[in-house]
Amino acid sequence: MVKPSLKLRKYMMQYMNRRLMNSIIKRRNGRKKRQLSLKAKVALIMGIVCFLLLVLPTLVTQNWNPVNQNLSHTQKTSGTTVAVLNHQTNTVMNLPLETYLVGVVAAEMPASFEQEALKVQAIVARTYALKRLDMYTASPNPEHPEADVCTDSRHCQAWKSEAELRRQWGLIKFPMYYKKIIAAVESTKNKIITYEDKLIDPVYHSTCGGRTENSEDVWAKAIPYLRSVPCKWDQTAPRYEEQLTLT
Repeated sequence: MVKPSLKLRKYMMQYMNRRLMNSIIKRRNGRKKRQLSLKAKVALIMGIVCFLLLVLPTLVTQNWNPVNQNLSHTQKTSGTTVAVLNHQTNTVMNLPLETYLVGVVAAEMPASFEQEALKVQAIVARTYALKRLDMYTASPNPEHPEADVCTDSRHCQAWKSEAELRRQWGLIKFPMYYKKIIAAVESTKNKIITYEDKLIDPVYHSTCGGRTENSEDVWAKAIPYLRSVPCKWDQTAPRYEEQLTLT
């Protein structure tokens, strides 16, 4: 076997070293490209997430279909004005019904709730207000004879002004939440809840403790649509269970 000369072996070593270096450089460049590609993908994903967070709520509030027609009847409420007693300032405000409802829905239900829940709250609030207008047509409300309803949730429906909501939600969330509430009210316009073609008294609460009550067990008057039924949906509500320590 003929051994290669020293010079030839030197050339062979140089050639192999160059091949090895080129291979290392290519691998490094490949890793850099993959790293850049990964960074680009991460940036793209973050961009999509930001888009969804900022734009999707607006799209959702604009594209919801109206609630099921079987849920309620309709009654034209355009031009209806409600005299509202602000129990904090002790002043009476004459508000268009639909404007009043925006403040009620925002005060009675968190704006972060699902849009369909806000729609139902709007229908209930509208029915409640119109029922009060109907009840006290002949004689004023004894609790506040100068107004149809008040803003005290212990007696009527809670209500908050636009200024109060701006302070509550802050600069970032206010535009999104306020638009969401308005959409819930507008998409259910003229919708009310009736029983035997008459407005119901839509009393409601945040938490029932697992079961509702028959009306006669509370007010000594049996009302057909206010029956005791099991309710499991509020088991995750923050007020479903409380602990008290007595000393």
